Amino acid sequence: VLELVLIYGFDYGIGASALSTVIAHWVSAGIFCWWIASAVAEHGVSLLPDRRTITKLAGAGVDLLLRTTAMRGGLLITLAVAARIGTDDLAAHEISFQFWSILALSLDAVAIAAQAMIGRALGAGDAELARQLGRRMIQWGWWAGVLLGLIVLATSPVVPSIFSNDPAVTGLAAFLLIHVAVWQPLNGIVFALDGILIGAGDLRFLAYAMWVASMVLIAGAFSVLWLDLGIGWLWGAIGAWMVARAAALIWRFQTDSWQVTGAVR
Repeated sequence: VLELVLIYGFDYGIGASALSTVIAHWVSAGIFCWWIASAVAEHGVSLLPDRRTITKLAGAGVDLLLRTTAMRGGLLITLAVAARIGTDDLAAHEISFQFWSILALSLDAVAIAAQAMIGRALGAGDAELARQLGRRMIQWGWWAGVLLGLIVLATSPVVPSIFSNDPAVTGLAAFLLIHVAVWQPLNGIVFALDGILIGAGDLRFLAYAMWVASMVLIAGAFSVLWLDLGIGWLWGAIGAWMVARAAALIWRFQTDSWQVTGAVR
């Protein structure tokens, strides 16, 4: 909202977008700090960190950091490649990728539910229940992806005009949104499996899998650049990235390596 007010209301330009993001982050940080302080006061615990707990969490944190680094690094390279294809292509890529990100956050609702339910089942020592719940989460992810994909497909001809009045940009964005729509069912499966394995504490495997998949993405992105291919091929590389992620996670789910029961993995 602040971004809209500053840019369109006061005509402050693109710098206002960055300023709005910074303000939003600081406000969010303040709210979280207030909430934590209230919880600490309510339960009568210390604000000082517990070394033993922090050490345990650090292991999981490193794996998640490695996973996120691989993911964001690969996507950053696709952005650099899109910028080298052309200005219109870059604008269309950004419009489409923002939709991709919004849909990913929507599908993450299934992943978050999976984290909670799988963690509870394995913590209670019920590996079979965890697998049954995992299958159900995968089904939910698939159907949620189908629904979101159909919505994007139906609206792809008109949505880009909200972001640009340049026919070259809107035409390319409408084309790329078809890519976005087509990959949503697979995305739903991948994000559900992410949640399942995070709930199981199988973070090391997730980090390895993301690095391998990101190598596929990076190789595809550089191939697009070297062969002087179009923006559609770059989105084909993004699709290949998701296929690689899906292959690794489905294979892992079919094994019992992730089904470690008990309160501590």
